[in-house]
Amino acid sequence: MPTPAANMALQRADDPVAVATAENECARLVWDDDAATHFLVHPALATPFRVTVEAFPAYSRTEYTLEHHESPKHLAKLTRDGTGAGCIEIDTAVASQIESYYVVDVAVATLILVASADDRNTSSPGETFEPPPLPPCAVLAGRDKRSSGRLRMPTMRPRDRKKSGRNMEEFGIDVESQDSMGKGGRVKRAEPKRPFVMRAMIKVAKGLFKCALWIATMLFKCVAGVFRLLYRCVGSKY
Repeated sequence: MPTPAANMALQRADDPVAVATAENECARLVWDDDAATHFLVHPALATPFRVTVEAFPAYSRTEYTLEHHESPKHLAKLTRDGTGAGCIEIDTAVASQIESYYVVDVAVATLILVASADDRNTSSPGETFEPPPLPPCAVLAGRDKRSSGRLRMPTMRPRDRKKSGRNMEEFGIDVESQDSMGKGGRVKRAEPKRPFVMRAMIKVAKGLFKCALWIATMLFKCVAGVFRLLYRCVGSKY
């Protein structure tokens, strides 16, 4: 019996209507050996609810559903994962058709009780797997030889050492000569910069010179054109 209904029955024990209402909220969870399932017997319904359990080992998930043969939809559904988390679904449309104030509380308590009992009865220790077999000794010996061969440093003969020393000396001389040539070229290329005022005056002078040259060219072209026109006019008269 839900706690509010029990409190109402205790506080209003002299009221037969209140006692009848509280008794209408009392439900029983029954186990049927023949069907191997739980049933929820509720006074509001003529036939009991059935609790179905579906396990999905591949997904480590178990679903507990509270359903009734007269309803196409289930009233409540509890889903539990292998990690311990889960969720519960309640269909309020189905619950509203049942003449009971605390049918949702009863449904939730029923699914939790069934899930808890199922967990205790079917609990088993986690699966343990044997470690992989060790490789044969021959394979390990071959790996050791390969690893030691990779880490060995090549030995150099005296002749090779002399040649390498000479090559290093020649390389050092070439680098020094290149450095000295590069430094000298840089010194020769570096030129003192002129002051800003002088550079500005030079740029202005160059611009004025170009402008004067362009004006003189245009005047010369205009004068030449006038002379050509006069020559044509005079030549046409004579």
